[in-house]
Formats: sequence, structure tokens, C-alpha cells
Amino acid sequence: MFDRILVPLDGSHNAYVALAKAEELAKLTDAEIVLLNVVDSDHYATYARDVNYYDVYHQLADVATGMLDHAAEMVKAKGLKVQTVVMEGNPKSTIAKDAPKDYGCDLIVIGKSGTNAIERFLTGSTTAYVVRESPVNVLVINDDQDVAVGGY
Repeated sequence: MFDRILVPLDGSHNAYVALAKAEELAKLTDAEIVLLNVVDSDHYATYARDVNYYDVYHQLADVATGMLDHAAEMVKAKGLKVQTVVMEGNPKSTIAKDAPKDYGCDLIVIGKSGTNAIERFLTGSTTAYVVRESPVNVLVINDDQDVAVGGY
């Protein structure tokens, strides 16, 4: 049914709820989970004046790698196949288009919302963009406060 399931992680509770659902699907279909974090080059280019962009990117990528590695260990402990990917670019288009193509993903499992309300108002929801623009199936997971995402 599915071979590779893309799960974008931004550190939010919703992202980990989506990962828990992706794990359930991966168990059923023997799919590999591809954990993705996108370092938003537009964001750090805008706010990092008088700072070396290379250094800023690597600091953000190091934080992303640590988060992904931790999540990957938890996924592996459940006997599932997993890989981690840090990409640079616009998160919306990277999640919707670039990562599925580059990593052969046939499903994206994403939380309903991961950013704060102000950012959603100003730039629009990443999830809504991914649903509209992705060439692969997208499963949107609602945040359920009763869902335990222990260990993440």
C-alpha cells in the first residue's frame, strides 16, 4: 500500500501525534518512515542581519538533526524502518513537492497545525498548502490532547 511515509517534524505536539499515526501505518504496510525537518532559509535570511548565514544554517541544522535523531531512535525501538532528512528551503514547498520526489515518498502524514496562530494568519497554514500542492496522498492528523506521544 505505502512504501515510504514522509513525516515532517517541527517539534510541535501535532507533529508527534502525526508521527504516532505514521508508525501505526508503517507497521501495517511495512513502510519506511522518512522524518523531515526543513530549515527555513527565508526565515533565517530575514532575521539574521550581520550574521554569517552559513553559521546560522548549521546551528539550525544541528538542532534539527538532534530532534530527528531522537525521534528516529524511538521509531527504530518499535522495529520500524526510518531515515532522517534535514533540507533547506521553504518548508511548504519542500514538504509538499521536493521531499516526496527526492525520497520516493508516496504518503505524507502531517499534523493539522504546527505553527502558532499569528504565523498561520500571516503566511497561511503549511498543512493547507501541502494538501493543495502535493502530488502524493496527504493524511492530516488532528491534534488530540488525549493522545500520548511518550518518549518524543
